[in-house]
Amino acid sequence: MKLEKTLNDVKKNVDLDNMATQPILRRDIAVDEEGDFVGTNMLIMNLRLFLDWKTETGSVSKSKQFSAHDWKTLEVPVKYFDKVRNSCLEKIDVKGNKLALNKAKWHVEAQRLIDLDYEYKKDYFEKFHFKVIQLLGIVRVRLGDSILEDLETFSISALKNLYCNLKIYKFKKDSIVKDYFTRQWQEDIDMRQYNYFEFEPPKRVSIDDYYEHTGDERHQEQTYNLYNGFKLEKDLNFRVFTEEEKEYMKNLTREDSKLLEHCYNLMGADDECYEYFLDWLAHLMQYRRMLPDVAIVIISKQGLGKGSFAKLMNRIMGERYIRKSAEMGKMMDKHSNFLCNRFLVIFEEMKGADGFKHYSNLKSLITDKAQVLNLKNKPICNITHCVRFLCFSNSGSAVVKVGENDRKYYIVEGNNAIIEKKGYFTDLHKNIDDDKKVIEFWGFLMQRDLTDRLEKTFKVRPKTEIYKDIKMSSISNILKFTLNILMSEEGKGIRYKDGKEWVSKRLRANKLYESYKDWCSFSTYTPYNPVAFGRGLIEYKGVSKKRTNKGNVYYIDFETMKKSINEVYERDMFCYDDDVRDSEDDSGSLDSDVEEVVKVNSKGWFGN
Repeated sequence: MKLEKTLNDVKKNVDLDNMATQPILRRDIAVDEEGDFVGTNMLIMNLRLFLDWKTETGSVSKSKQFSAHDWKTLEVPVKYFDKVRNSCLEKIDVKGNKLALNKAKWHVEAQRLIDLDYEYKKDYFEKFHFKVIQLLGIVRVRLGDSILEDLETFSISALKNLYCNLKIYKFKKDSIVKDYFTRQWQEDIDMRQYNYFEFEPPKRVSIDDYYEHTGDERHQEQTYNLYNGFKLEKDLNFRVFTEEEKEYMKNLTREDSKLLEHCYNLMGADDECYEYFLDWLAHLMQYRRMLPDVAIVIISKQGLGKGSFAKLMNRIMGERYIRKSAEMGKMMDKHSNFLCNRFLVIFEEMKGADGFKHYSNLKSLITDKAQVLNLKNKPICNITHCVRFLCFSNSGSAVVKVGENDRKYYIVEGNNAIIEKKGYFTDLHKNIDDDKKVIEFWGFLMQRDLTDRLEKTFKVRPKTEIYKDIKMSSISNILKFTLNILMSEEGKGIRYKDGKEWVSKRLRANKLYESYKDWCSFSTYTPYNPVAFGRGLIEYKGVSKKRTNKGNVYYIDFETMKKSINEVYERDMFCYDDDVRDSEDDSGSLDSDVEEVVKVNSKGWFGN
């Protein structure tokens, strides 16, 4: 009777089904000064000490991705529930031969073990999982610098099926049974959740504050930040450099560092190109959220050391922030997260077919400040785009399409002489594996002064000969056709299909387009449609289009147009008679690029 009364009193003050959130108001159960039950205090304390050790310094603390086995090791053993239950048995007769369970005490004290079990399992689970309202789902992350994907997303409804093997304790009547962990976690008002997720590196990082951007404080309120600092910076473990160390790294030269020497050789052993490349790399280290708006293309023979450079950047940034690929198509898939949470994409064997096929998309990605993340079966969202592109190619032909007003590519030819240089790569790899050398290289880039470069922008870049050659080979067939117009009969006229000679600068649009199609047919080019042809033609200075009562006509100022085209391509595009001789090499043949542009149908330009 007394036991039943006690249980009823507890039910009035305590919700036994949700003890974790209820205050303990009972007065007739033994408690200490803080209100904790004396019988379970030592047990709870010992369990906490053990579980704290596991999660902070033991095997569980080293987990880089979620493991059901590690999760299970945090479980409170069943034997502890048995001990608590036994402590709740009370004598119900004078002689003490009969024992009965004090259900009120059993519920209260066992609930403390249940809460403890859930607390540590939840903390470990939320180290890798959280809810993002923006995605209407659960995100699972991998920690560290795994080459695997950084995050995965799945629906809330799939959570139970995915983790049906994760169980926790709960009361069922007066017994302890197992229930799904995910069921309680989904209903937990204090679950780890964010409204949004974003990739937000700091605007500016210096050698004096690099360690301030790697902890949980990087998460803004209600927003999960995917950025977590570079690998090298986390490995430095809050190291503060002395003034002497910073001064030495700041004044590092390529004579002191094999890593800087390799950068010099990647730039074709050219001082101006080398300085530009160092600015580009230093900008990546210091201004991680700001794009340079220029992609670098390095053309060389096989064996220049592109893999070695990628390994160096992996050592500094970590594999989670770098992507290497030989297939550009993967990056262009609209449902891909290939560029998500990246700073550098390295194309190892870029081919001209890819560069031309994906020209428009790649051109946008070089300068876009935001990226649309369109994962399958997930809401579309925007995240900050911080990706720089570094392209390597062993092809001697054009690997990217360089437009007439291009400002997005910096193309350079590597120093192929190092490929056969004995001992060069042996020394280079020793330096890449040397922590001290890599830290010096990182410290040099972190302290490089970019004031002048930021004023000029990266679009002001050295114009290499290979860049000019590729720009020549990328010209549209509209421009090639226009060059033939200007060079036919020394630019004085044009012969139409009907054989009539036109000596005026006033050209009828329909006849000009018909001539263009005939020229494309002869030259095996695919012609643009009339609208695209007209838009492409009037882009050049000296060309205007007007509507007359006889149709549209083009007015061409030949001299202005020729001057404009020469300025764009930085060479004389119009070589006739004696001028052609100046373009000949020692064997007397024309330069291949010029010859390709100026060749004219032997039948007379339009194939009469």
